[in-house]
Amino acid sequence: MMGKWKNRTKMDIAKELLSNLVDSLSSNQQVQLALRVYGHQYPKKLQNCKDSRLEVPFSKDNHQDIIYKLDGIRPKGTTPIAYSLLKASSDFPSGNQFRNVIVLITDGEESCGADPCAVSLRLQKEQVFLQPFIIGLGNNFNKKSMDCLGKFHKANDLQSFRNNLYQVINRSLTPTRLVVDLQDGSGNPIADKSITLINQSTGLPQYEFIHYRDKRHKPDTFEIDPVPNYQFVINTIPQIKIKNPKIKAGEINVLRYKVREGQFVPTLKKINLYDNKLTYTIRNTNNQFIYSGLVNSPVQLLEGTYKVEIHTTPLAIKNNLKITENTENNLAIPDPGIVDIRFLSKGLGVIYKNSKNKSQWVMDLDSEKQLQSVILQPGSYRLVYRAINSPGKYTIIKPFDIKSGTTNKLTVH
Repeated sequence: MMGKWKNRTKMDIAKELLSNLVDSLSSNQQVQLALRVYGHQYPKKLQNCKDSRLEVPFSKDNHQDIIYKLDGIRPKGTTPIAYSLLKASSDFPSGNQFRNVIVLITDGEESCGADPCAVSLRLQKEQVFLQPFIIGLGNNFNKKSMDCLGKFHKANDLQSFRNNLYQVINRSLTPTRLVVDLQDGSGNPIADKSITLINQSTGLPQYEFIHYRDKRHKPDTFEIDPVPNYQFVINTIPQIKIKNPKIKAGEINVLRYKVREGQFVPTLKKINLYDNKLTYTIRNTNNQFIYSGLVNSPVQLLEGTYKVEIHTTPLAIKNNLKITENTENNLAIPDPGIVDIRFLSKGLGVIYKNSKNKSQWVMDLDSEKQLQSVILQPGSYRLVYRAINSPGKYTIIKPFDIKSGTTNKLTVH
């Protein structure tokens, strides 16, 4: 902090600007301030990595105390940012009625070998404070390492320092509102969608709400904290994710997005054979899981192409299912059949399906049961069986067919 800008040290400039800022906030009864300083008690040669002290604690009307304390501070030592953040976490008053904000002013990076980014992230996740604001004085910074610590602002001169400082305070204190306007592909209003704003620093949900419109189709207005960077998530299937939507502090921000959906219904008449609980899975074209639901239950999907797996035996698979907006897309699943298998002795049995000149394993049968009933999709199958303790290479192969709604009986000697 002893470096100079136009014949004045950065420390003197910082103290002057901070003193003016503190004085300007003295009339705001909704804001309490505190002052923690590091690297000012011990000479640098001692490398004291616990050189951090709360000089003025939070309280009402302590502005002159802060200004007086600032005037007497002289930089001496090292830069224990991680340790100072950790200590600052206990500086704030207890209770959840406060928004805890840290403004860190520094002319250098962590010099004690600690990880200030890890400390900052942990305390944000614990909701001790919001993402810190970092004002770096000069050019001696690795932007990547500072960005992980908080919102980094670089100041190269007096004017940029002043602008950044007041921008930070304005963003922290000014009420900010959000309006979400969801529309279909034709511009018609949409409502009743679940929406999540995720804090991108912590990865945790900051706000969750149901998008609503009144009788005039006017959407809700929400007050949000403008300090964090957000990921905006519309909880459709699949989710619509927007990183870093433009949110301006002190303004009413309107986020307008298109949501193009169509209805999908997989249908099966004889669902009772599965106790009315047959499930299915939807994947995208990269085979990534999207959704799991119950057959015969409609679901809204975003416009696009999907892969559907019906959890029958064997799986019924539909590739390249195309969903278009405002249309109903039905997928009729063939009704299954049943095969009753009776073994005269215990043995090892496997069912294969014959399809397009290849063999598909379907299931292993229970070697302890001599009477088994299996629900299968229509097709051509074969049973491969060998009795336990049978002499020689004695394997039985029995082909059979399954038709919708019918029952086959197999006896294996």
